[in-house]
Amino acid sequence: MLGLRKGKLFKGVSPISKKIKILGIFSFTILISAIYCNCKYPFPHFWYFIITFGCIGLGASFSILFFTKTINEIIGLTVKEPPCEKARILVQKCQILKTNRIVPCLVVVIFGVGGCIMFSELQITPTFLCCISIFAFVVYISILGYLKYIYLCMFIYKIAFSTKRYKHLPKMQSAKIPPSINWFKKLENLFLIYQAAFFFLGLLYIIAFWKFCFSPEFGVMIDSIIFFFLWFIIFIAIVLTFPVVVLLEKNWIKKIEENMIEFYFLESKKDMLFFEEKYKFSEIFADAIRRNIIENIMEKKENNVKNIIFKSYSSAMTIINFVVSIITIFQFCTIDFLSIIK
Repeated sequence: MLGLRKGKLFKGVSPISKKIKILGIFSFTILISAIYCNCKYPFPHFWYFIITFGCIGLGASFSILFFTKTINEIIGLTVKEPPCEKARILVQKCQILKTNRIVPCLVVVIFGVGGCIMFSELQITPTFLCCISIFAFVVYISILGYLKYIYLCMFIYKIAFSTKRYKHLPKMQSAKIPPSINWFKKLENLFLIYQAAFFFLGLLYIIAFWKFCFSPEFGVMIDSIIFFFLWFIIFIAIVLTFPVVVLLEKNWIKKIEENMIEFYFLESKKDMLFFEEKYKFSEIFADAIRRNIIENIMEKKENNVKNIIFKSYSSAMTIINFVVSIITIFQFCTIDFLSIIK
């Protein structure tokens, strides 16, 4: 089963954690060098760049580590759950794909080279080289985290549409959250936190790119196709993809919950026969009791408040990301149009 025993749950975890730590130490060294070099070779909006990309780098790193830790726990708790088997195998296979190295490097090259061409006023200095190195690290880590976001979506999908039956669901007398329900709560929590983190990181990318595009010190070539190409990538990857994936994941998680309740009904049927015979309950009333039990165990009422908060947050971030992107592109189109008229 691809090493599902404890300590062998996720072969890609340790290398990823070590890679982030190594890159983090390297970036910190580059950061110190950049601050030193900036005293002699000033870089436009240096501290804005450092703070913005520093927040993005830290946010992406912690998101990846949180994903790795939580998905490990989920895999460990679902070893005996048939509906999760294909999902576990899929996520484990995803960790050793070459795309985990190729895609981040490709994005770094596209935005690194494209940005250098688009920002025509930038001069090659020691500070510039340090900033490019920091930029490369942050983008690499961000895209690695973005891929985890996609893997999480695939993981949830596989579980939601599995035709296999759940086992080891809570007994009617259980008052605690059993492992079979605990993994679901961890999955729901991972979804909420991860999507919140990457909505925020996406907004930081949009604001950072917007700031540098409108700074005359960078001399952006607004008539260059590279400008629109890079904004097109940002618009598709962040503004459009994030809300769509969140909506899909939310519906699939709801389907997983419905599937668990349905199989709980089947497994608890025998238990309910005792109550039906002893207390002469009707079948409808017995079903209502079972539904109340499983929903209370899953703490659905508490989740409602949290879901409302995260839903409002996601909606707000989607609107903000969309508006900022559209305004930026529209302003540059207007500037380009006015320059042509003149």
